[in-house]
Amino acid sequence: MSEFLTSMFQNRVDSSHPGIAYVGRVKRDELGHVHFRLPGVQIHARLECTAIAMEMAPYSGYFMVELDDIAPYKVESPRCEKIVEIASGLPAGEHKLTITYCNEGEMAPPVFYGFVLNDGGKILDTPELPQRKIEFIGDSITCGYGNEDHSDMKSYPYRNVNNAYYSYAQQVARGLNAQCVQVARSGICLNYDRYTPGVGVFHDMVTCYPYTLFSPEQDSEKWDCGQYVPDVVCINLGTNDCDQPEFDKDVFARRIIEFVNRLRAQYAHAIVVLMLGPMLHGEKLSVVKYSLDKAQAVLNSDGDGLIYRFDFTPDDGSMDYGTALHPTAKRHAAMASELIPFLKDIMS
Repeated sequence: MSEFLTSMFQNRVDSSHPGIAYVGRVKRDELGHVHFRLPGVQIHARLECTAIAMEMAPYSGYFMVELDDIAPYKVESPRCEKIVEIASGLPAGEHKLTITYCNEGEMAPPVFYGFVLNDGGKILDTPELPQRKIEFIGDSITCGYGNEDHSDMKSYPYRNVNNAYYSYAQQVARGLNAQCVQVARSGICLNYDRYTPGVGVFHDMVTCYPYTLFSPEQDSEKWDCGQYVPDVVCINLGTNDCDQPEFDKDVFARRIIEFVNRLRAQYAHAIVVLMLGPMLHGEKLSVVKYSLDKAQAVLNSDGDGLIYRFDFTPDDGSMDYGTALHPTAKRHAAMASELIPFLKDIMS
């Protein structure tokens, strides 16, 4: 631990402090520590201090830092240290801080213990968050998988190329001044279990969605949907489903309808957007589009007038490709620029 961090370690603010606000699915253990697994979880605070660090479980991944008007930057939770320096040498007075989790947490689960401030530093009242709320449900595209890489890597590059901050979901939320929750996992299907090397078998979205830590094996706690009631739910699934040998476009349409009806029971007034991602082409694009169109038509005819459809422009590689042909951060920005006006229109 650096001399700077050692000197300030006595002024610790626990993660349960009422001035710290969280956006995303988080769980507190019996000690009050905050656990999460899904990408894009955010920690917000207003602080009066000249130096800030956060205390994390070692090897908790990467985080994007937004501090006052400084350009966003990335910090890493190292393998053998619990203290991650955020900033030092700040001017005296109030500072606004937002920390966004970049990765997916099933391989190296992050745990947030709290902040560490300079002597005399303190957390102020809870920051005011945007009133508008969006939930994005999806797979690797929604996670921002591989969006900082520029290669044809096929392995799972867990730590240094996944950045949820630059995903289309987070970029849309910033563009609309909205809170953003990403319920997403790379490789996930709506309706089929998958096996990922290095991760193992994980369940489909229907099975995982109810759980705070997104896995019935890891934890039995069910997420309380009343903690975050979105105005809009964007569902971007199907890219992995259509790769399964048992895929049937009419069965997939029926599963979408069932999943949306389940969401409707939780979010009675939310707009639901069925989205088609940018990675599909040719026949696969056609069959998933058919399923989504059919699902919307059935739901609308059943009296749900808050179901919409949106298709991203297929990725042609003109903005390069990320890992395993996934969208780059630049492509995610283009996706956000397509989705923002659509959401503005349907949200009035």
